[in-house]
Amino acid sequence: MTERQETAENGSIVIQVLAQLSGLLRKEVELARAETAEKIAQAGIAIALLVFAAITTLVGLNVLAAAIVAGISEGLDISEGWSAVIFSFAALLLATGFGLKGLHRLKPENLLPERTGENIRKDAELLKEKIHG
Repeated sequence: MTERQETAENGSIVIQVLAQLSGLLRKEVELARAETAEKIAQAGIAIALLVFAAITTLVGLNVLAAAIVAGISEGLDISEGWSAVIFSFAALLLATGFGLKGLHRLKPENLLPERTGENIRKDAELLKEKIHG
């Protein structure tokens, strides 16, 4: 076999490999698209279930609040209006406490990774000691 034939044969092999690689990549992209569409559908169903759960929870809490108001009214022998005011005030205090605690936890300084920062400082000090000492 001549050198020219070997070069042509090698070129042909490279072209075949590139064509197969291109086909493989195209199939992988198609698979990724199909999987992504499937995952988006799953996420949509999950979101719908969460919304339904939230609505059902709110209905349940509303009925529970009405029962508590009725209980306060009977227990303290006061009107349901005043019972609703008492319950609402207590619920608002509780909600305010949870809200303030949540806001405090979301402050940027509370979200920074503390241990990682400390480890980086220690590593930097150790590196300085090795370089200078």
